[in-house]
Amino acid sequence: MKYKLTSNDGSQMLSYLINNMEVDGTVTEEKIAHLVLQELRGHVYDGVTVNELCRILKKCFGVVAVYCCDLIQKLKLELDMYCPDKQHLYFVQC
Repeated sequence: MKYKLTSNDGSQMLSYLINNMEVDGTVTEEKIAHLVLQELRGHVYDGVTVNELCRILKKCFGVVAVYCCDLIQKLKLELDMYCPDKQHLYFVQC
């Protein structure tokens, strides 16, 4: 079903209503973290800020803001990173 909306300036926009939606499957947090890790290789560096990483997760992966912190916690564990000042992420040096 299609609706036409008219804004105050007279321009028209189309809006669609979804009648039926099915979920084909779900993805676990671990699977998402694994997929994100593969794609983040070029974006994560020593000293990256939590805000920058959250912005990348939202923009590139469509992660909703409320899930960024949880996902960053999992990424820290997987990548052996720590965050001493609660702002910057650093790799653990062996």
